[in-house]
Amino acid sequence: MVFIKSVFFLSLFTINDIPEGVKELFSYHYDRNDFDAEMAKRSLDLFVESFDVDHSYFLWSEVKPMLSPSGKWIDFTKKSFTNRSFEAFIEIQKYFEQAIERRIAFENEMIRDLLEKPFKEVQKIAAYGFEPYPANFAQLKTKIKSEAALFATRETLNGRYDYENVKKKIYTYFQKKQREKELEYMQRGPSMEEHYFSIHVLKAIAASMDAHTRFFSPDEKREMKQALSKDYSGIGVVLRDSMDGLIIQRVVENSPAANAGVRAKDIILKIDGQDITNLYFREAIELLSGRNFTKVRLEIQRGEQIFEVSLTRAPILSPESQARTTLFPFGTGTIAAIRLDGFFDNDQGNSAAQQLESAIASIQ
Repeated sequence: MVFIKSVFFLSLFTINDIPEGVKELFSYHYDRNDFDAEMAKRSLDLFVESFDVDHSYFLWSEVKPMLSPSGKWIDFTKKSFTNRSFEAFIEIQKYFEQAIERRIAFENEMIRDLLEKPFKEVQKIAAYGFEPYPANFAQLKTKIKSEAALFATRETLNGRYDYENVKKKIYTYFQKKQREKELEYMQRGPSMEEHYFSIHVLKAIAASMDAHTRFFSPDEKREMKQALSKDYSGIGVVLRDSMDGLIIQRVVENSPAANAGVRAKDIILKIDGQDITNLYFREAIELLSGRNFTKVRLEIQRGEQIFEVSLTRAPILSPESQARTTLFPFGTGTIAAIRLDGFFDNDQGNSAAQQLESAIASIQ
């Protein structure tokens, strides 16, 4: 069961949207119509766990009152829901912000230590790990150090790098990716802060109802719609974030990028003149996105060569939305194998049924 806010994608959520959303969620449940003690406890648990998935921000003593709440905390949560103040969640949100600041300080300390160690020792540190929340600050620091070491080990081995030559770059990239995860919890102005807070509360309350109820934000709704319809627009590239920058992993055939000579392994340096070196991955994607038939300029690095291309965004026919036919000789006849990677139907006149019909017609 899914609840999606029926507003324009650019609309921002406010705390006043939470009761409206919960009311609609309740309307789908014949056995639930009240925010009771059980939901209060479960929503608090989910609210905290969705923030600290890896248990590397809080000590157990800090989260225990929220994950194993007493009657006082539960009553406080129920009351703040009833009076629409959501003070219980706001109080926890403050802890999130403090935990992020503390983690940054601990990361800097642990990375300074890792930079002094040889790669073999970093690999040993990467092997350390435990699931529960740390019991003290020493354990918390060790866990953060292990995360950084594991990230450095994977990057070094996957990229076949000389660790000593790239270690500073790797840890800078590690911290950049970590800050990107925290974006929705960082203060970025009252409107955006309230927007993401409201989304997180709605997600926690929705998930607390049962195992099948989920809340999707407008951005998630858009992504889900694109995934189901295979209806994309853009320049026709698949991108990968890396410590070297925004790398083009694949170029879609007959796309604006392919027609302009863009290749896999090219690195995007600038978008419409803006240097994207310090941008987060999602921010760079937003710059690349735009309406069909609008232009975008890219500065690209290919080996030692740096050049600029101008592209016009267009509807993209995803390879996943095209049926592929392979013929195999068998005895005195032929076997046709038709591959279609998913079911879809979009506004561009393309659907799984049409692709299958065309594929069958082509082999008759």
